Amino acid sequence: MKEFIYSRNAVYETLRSRRRDVFKIQVAEGAQEKGRLAEILKMAKDRKIPVEKVQRARLDKIHQHHQGAVAEVSGYSYSDEVEIL
Repeated sequence: MKEFIYSRNAVYETLRSRRRDVFKIQVAEGAQEKGRLAEILKMAKDRKIPVEKVQRARLDKIHQHHQGAVAEVSGYSYSDEVEIL
């Protein structure tokens, strides 16, 4: 199952943790590529994750508070009781 992660810090932490597969990242056109967004783009390039520049309106349809960055990712895999014990 695919999910969307939105906002710069959430996308950054998802990439950093490597606990989910990241299929693609969408970045708002005109977003300044500095700070956290620059780190996201560098990680995506290093891991060969496709990055799309899209209009903000397209990201607004995913979530109102996207901060110019959205990642399409796999579902989170939780540990079961046996693994925990």
